[in-house]
Amino acid sequence: MKQFLTYSIYFYDDYAVDTLLSQHWSEFPHLNKMMKACVKFGNAMMIDIWRVLVLYKYGGFYSDFYVASNEEVDESLVEPNDTAFFLSDVNNRPSQWLHGMEPNHPIA
Repeated sequence: MKQFLTYSIYFYDDYAVDTLLSQHWSEFPHLNKMMKACVKFGNAMMIDIWRVLVLYKYGGFYSDFYVASNEEVDESLVEPNDTAFFLSDVNNRPSQWLHGMEPNHPIA
């Protein structure tokens, strides 16, 4: 991907998502209870939580597939000293479709 030449790109399948979600997260003692409640609303909510957990554990950026191909979004948007990065949605809230952070960032 030419917009993020200095970054590595990882794709996750359902097995990888389930493996991460099933780990014990002492930092988030109510996670299992939350996940059981989320099942009622389908997989979308589980993936929303997974996005935060994968970045909390490993750091990096999450991007929905359709955003990754946008030539207006590239690594120049991230400053060298940024510890977290979010674009804003139409209501000026942090986006879920493109964000990043260092491992164990308190915002997670």
